[in-house]
Amino acid sequence: RKLLPWQQMMNNGAINPESILIANHEEDSASSEEDNDEILPDAVELELRNYQKELAESALRGENTVICAPTGSGKTRVATYIISNHLMNPGDREKKVAFLARTVPLAEQQYKSLCKYLPSYEITLITGDRKNNMSLHMLLPHSDIVVMTPMILENHLTRKLLSDLGMFSLIVFDECHHTRKGEPYNTLMSSYHKTKHQIHQAKTQGKVLNICLPQIVGLTASIGIERANLFSEAKDNILKVLGNLDVSVISTVEQHKDELRRIVPVATETSTNYSHEKLVILLQQRRDDVAVQRITEIMQMLERQLRLYVRGLNDAGLIGLANMMPANRKLQEYEQWAVKMMTAVKGLPLISEDEQRDMHVRLTVKITQYLI
Repeated sequence: RKLLPWQQMMNNGAINPESILIANHEEDSASSEEDNDEILPDAVELELRNYQKELAESALRGENTVICAPTGSGKTRVATYIISNHLMNPGDREKKVAFLARTVPLAEQQYKSLCKYLPSYEITLITGDRKNNMSLHMLLPHSDIVVMTPMILENHLTRKLLSDLGMFSLIVFDECHHTRKGEPYNTLMSSYHKTKHQIHQAKTQGKVLNICLPQIVGLTASIGIERANLFSEAKDNILKVLGNLDVSVISTVEQHKDELRRIVPVATETSTNYSHEKLVILLQQRRDDVAVQRITEIMQMLERQLRLYVRGLNDAGLIGLANMMPANRKLQEYEQWAVKMMTAVKGLPLISEDEQRDMHVRLTVKITQYLI
């Protein structure tokens, strides 16, 4: 049987088979039993709640949009619905979608969700922690959707293996509040703005660049205000992120708030003191939530194991960092701490003569990936 392009590239060593995962749901029935083990189940019907349809409205109109809704509200499902509509609607350009997630575990999670609901499309997952994973430009012509970490896309632009972000018609940024200075998301959007400026310059000179910028859709539970204390500072921080993403619309739930409150805890304004430009918002939580309690117990267990492995590594810097773990796991500071831990552990050299130490390094990295 004739091999698909990505299979040919894997066979001739052009790409690392451990660094990519391809979902092809249109293979013929002649597949071997081993191949059948990899076939994902039939598509699950993608149904949205009313508040999720409301969140998708602006993006479905083709506008650059940040979808802002609480954790647990189903933002990935909303994004999947937007992607499905984007690929189905005919246009004057080839449709290619990039779904960006900041970590490998998150990318894998989003990939599985997309495969579940969109099995008729060619979906590619490019993973691996190495920055030299340079196979995207070869796989893109044969993919409808590419799920990856932002560094992979950044590397291709830096090395000019991809000319610009116009290679995609839609880019989805998971956890888009990280589009700030020094973040890979922001580096990608800097490339976007540079291309946008080039298009504008060419237009003023009566020239036409054969480049179409992608639609931008961001997903976040909270855009964040960093360390702002004043209302005006918070507003400026939010506008800065929106500007970086070239977004003019924040999509939130307004018409179906009651439905949203029945599904997930919702932030409610409890007190506002505009004379001092201070804004206080509290989050109402569901009580006796068994799932939340179970997740908390698992995280506590992982944290205990992490501290145990770190002590075994006998590295003063790591031990100090582990002791700086934030108490509140719901804040962004906790995620930032886990990322710092993972980065610090990855920086440790592996010593083949000390198998136990190397195992502690690998297990610590794996634990931090679960905690992020």
